[in-house]
Amino acid sequence: MVTLENNKEFIIEFMGDEPEKHFIPCVFLLKTPKDMSPKHIFEVREWVDGRIKLGNSARIWIKRENPDEYPAVYRLIISGRGSDERCTWCRSFRTALREKIKGLGFEIKEIDACTFER
Repeated sequence: MVTLENNKEFIIEFMGDEPEKHFIPCVFLLKTPKDMSPKHIFEVREWVDGRIKLGNSARIWIKRENPDEYPAVYRLIISGRGSDERCTWCRSFRTALREKIKGLGFEIKEIDACTFER
């Protein structure tokens, strides 16, 4: 697991995909700088949710891994069956998140790449 090198760095780390019987969940860790509000992540999610309509099988979870600790770490889990727009949602979310983070004056570090983008 990667740690923050400075207080101005936002890390997006791909943790892998773990195929299950009928679903493929992809997992990312989002590690925020200490002085970044978590509302920015959820604003981006709301924006993407309004533009990408997920199929019936796709599900998205963003949950805090370390309550009451800073910097905050969130686990992003995207699960679906493949042709349910989850990859479109994921790419759109990460693109919008990058732009939001840069606009706030933070640096972005990405570790590893999604299996479906290699």
